[in-house]
Order: sequence, then C-alpha cells, then structure tokens
Amino acid sequence: MLGTAREAFFDGSPSYDAASMVVVRLYGLLERADSGDLRATLTEDEIAALRTMRNIVAHGGDARMNDESFWTTSTRELPVVVTRLQRAIATPSAADDDGAPSE
Repeated sequence: MLGTAREAFFDGSPSYDAASMVVVRLYGLLERADSGDLRATLTEDEIAALRTMRNIVAHGGDARMNDESFWTTSTRELPVVVTRLQRAIATPSAADDDGAPSE
C-alpha cells in the first residue's frame, strides 16, 4: 500500500484489497486472548478505529467505506501502528523477562 498513488487505490484494486485484509487480520490479532501487551501498545481511539474499519470491511462491504479516508489510513496511519506493534513484539515486556527461554 505504501507507494500506491491515490488514483490507483480503489475498490477492487490489489492495494485496496491488501489494505482491507491488513485491517481484518490486524484487528483479529488484537482480539486474541493473549494480545493484552499488544493492545496496551495502542490507544483506545486507535483500537476503536480499527474495530470500526474492520466491521465495515468484513460486514458492511466496501460501499460504506470512505475511500479517501481509507487511503489516508492505509498509507499514513496503519504503517505507524504496525511499526509500534512490531516493536512491542520484538521487545518482551518486563513481566515476561524472567530469564526463562520463551516457548
């Protein structure tokens, strides 16, 4: 999605479909019972926005999606969120750092 020109980002385009899948999978990850540390990485507003976008993509169809907002979110905001989550995954929390090997 990064590097995708706005005019190339539309319902049915590969980048639009990829962005939709990222939202669905990312929110799915946050719904897992063991995602507490990851959820703590995001603000409540970010979680709520992801949930709303996921619901629109998964249930309401893309007709309800504001393409301009979705492009902005996909190319500017989601990469920042994903980077933060990647850092959280790569850096174990202090509670998990007991010297024992991870499973």
